[in-house]
Amino acid sequence: MKASSKLFPNLSSYLPDRQQRLLQDCEFLRNLLRISETRDACTVLSKLNWFSKDKEALEHSSGWLFTPTGNRLMAVSQELASAMSPRPEFAEPPKWTALQGVLDEVRELYVSPEEVPPGGPSVVIFVADDASQLQLTDLLKRGIARTKMDLKKSIRTVTGDPDIHPLWDPDQVFPFYTKEMEETEGSRKDVVGNIQKNQKEATRAVKKRKKVAETLVGIKQRNLEHFGIMRYRRTVEKGYFH
Repeated sequence: MKASSKLFPNLSSYLPDRQQRLLQDCEFLRNLLRISETRDACTVLSKLNWFSKDKEALEHSSGWLFTPTGNRLMAVSQELASAMSPRPEFAEPPKWTALQGVLDEVRELYVSPEEVPPGGPSVVIFVADDASQLQLTDLLKRGIARTKMDLKKSIRTVTGDPDIHPLWDPDQVFPFYTKEMEETEGSRKDVVGNIQKNQKEATRAVKKRKKVAETLVGIKQRNLEHFGIMRYRRTVEKGYFH
């Protein structure tokens, strides 16, 4: 949907042609920026390639793609996506490896059977939109290397077939899309309620572990004045010593 028809249905009736083109360019570049923030370099390059080959899109554009800035944007996108290489490699988003590290830490955490809820332990990941949700689901189920190969195929022919190394158990990955939340009455409230419930259970579990740790140590941690760290005058003024 065009920006003019989406935001202002009758915009074309009073805007000059040049301003309409600039408005279309702003819409496309804004969407491109959102993709670059939430997804990957291959998806950005695929979007640029589509724009450069779409006759109607170019006709409604101001021609920014053929300016030095547009050429630079295309060149940087090709470099980040390793467009000249047939290998399924490119500069993946740093948040992918960060997510992998976090999930590895979560997997290594010890949780006693008494602290596990009936549905089992879970990790909730929030994303920006449904497209990011779909990509994240593939990433969790197939792993970074295999996801990179699938994305690289959107811009060129790829050689090689990396193995699948899931970041999480594929049978335990459950995406929840915005459209499903809108169609299912009360589903959003259920999700929020479940999150709050899990947070309360986690808080109680932390307090329980803290009490157990204090019991093992024998005594609680003493205040600083008991170790002679605080100045004597200050402790006297506050009434610690008489």
